[in-house]
Amino acid sequence: MPLPLPRIVVRLRRSAPRVRRQRWPLLLSVGLLVGGALGCRPAPPPRPAPTSSAGQSETVRQPQQQQLAVRQCRQRRQDLLEGLAELRRAEVALAEARLLSVPPLGAPPVWDEAREQRYSQVDQELDRQRYEQELAAWQQRQADRYVLIARQRQQQEAAQLRLDRQAQALQQRYSGLFSAPTSIEVKPQELERLTRCPAAPA
Repeated sequence: MPLPLPRIVVRLRRSAPRVRRQRWPLLLSVGLLVGGALGCRPAPPPRPAPTSSAGQSETVRQPQQQQLAVRQCRQRRQDLLEGLAELRRAEVALAEARLLSVPPLGAPPVWDEAREQRYSQVDQELDRQRYEQELAAWQQRQADRYVLIARQRQQQEAAQLRLDRQAQALQQRYSGLFSAPTSIEVKPQELERLTRCPAAPA
C-alpha cells in the first residue's frame, strides 16, 4: 500500500528547520569563543613617558655644582690658613731678629803719658808695646761688632720685608680679614666666615 505523499512532504519541511536551528547555536558558540579569545589578549605594556633632557641635565648639574663649590671653599680655607701660618712665622722671625743685639764694647785703652814718665825707659817701652797690642785688639773687636750690627740690621730688614709681603698678599686676597689696613690683627668673625664651608652633597 503506497504511503501518502502529503505526510512525507510535511515531515521533510518540519525536519529542515530543525537542522537549521541546531546549526545557529553552534555557530554562535564558535563566534563567542573566538571573540572571547581575541578579547582576552594581554594589553601591551604602557610606554614610559619621555623624560626631558633638560630636566636630566639640570638634575645632574646641580650636585656637580655643589661639589665644585665645596671643593673651592675647602681650597680657599686651606690657602687662608697656610697664609696665616706663614704670616705668624714671619712675625716671630722679626721679633727674634729684633731681640738680637750686639753687646756694647768697652772704652779703648788709654795711654797715660804723665804716668809713664815716672817709669824707666825700659818699662816705658814695655808698657807702650802692651798698650798698642790692647788697642789693636780693641779695634778688632770694634770692627767685628760693626759687622754683627750690619748683619743683624739686614736680618731685621729681611724679616720685616717678609712680614709686609705676606700681610699685603693676604690683604689683597681677603680685604676684610685684618682689623685695619696697617694691622695684621685678624678679625675673628671674618676668619670664621672665610673658613666655614658647607657639607659635601651625599
